[in-house]
Amino acid sequence: MFQFVIIPSQVIPFLLLIALLPGCIAIGNNGNDDSIGMINVSVLIHESTDDFQWFRNVETTEGSNAYELTKTVVQGDLESTYYASMFSHLVESIFGKRNEDPNYWIIFLWDDNQQKWAPLPLGADLFSLKDGHVIGWVYTEYGQEALGLPSP
Repeated sequence: MFQFVIIPSQVIPFLLLIALLPGCIAIGNNGNDDSIGMINVSVLIHESTDDFQWFRNVETTEGSNAYELTKTVVQGDLESTYYASMFSHLVESIFGKRNEDPNYWIIFLWDDNQQKWAPLPLGADLFSLKDGHVIGWVYTEYGQEALGLPSP
């Protein structure tokens, strides 16, 4: 014959916690000791044909965005305005070179398959970096292609 045990209602949450906690820990760990991976990304800051700088193989945390990385490589020598409606910054100046109509700082991504630079289709804050990405900030006329830029 079966015997039913009545558990007080205060004990039920505790038992649920004990039962679920090991599963939560395993999911959060993914079996790795390294919770955050590191990646290498390269950045081009291109003011003109005669004035550009490469920052190659910059180590950053996996999941960083292009805006954070840019701020890091230029060591804060960047001015921007955050637009909440776009969830992104408009970069207004890099290394003291300010946007001046019709020229603006525009971000591009190197497309390895097509061997050319392509404009980033979203704001730098929204672009999650992956290992090996090459991004370029180019001071150019809005809407222009990235012609004449150095290849990575």
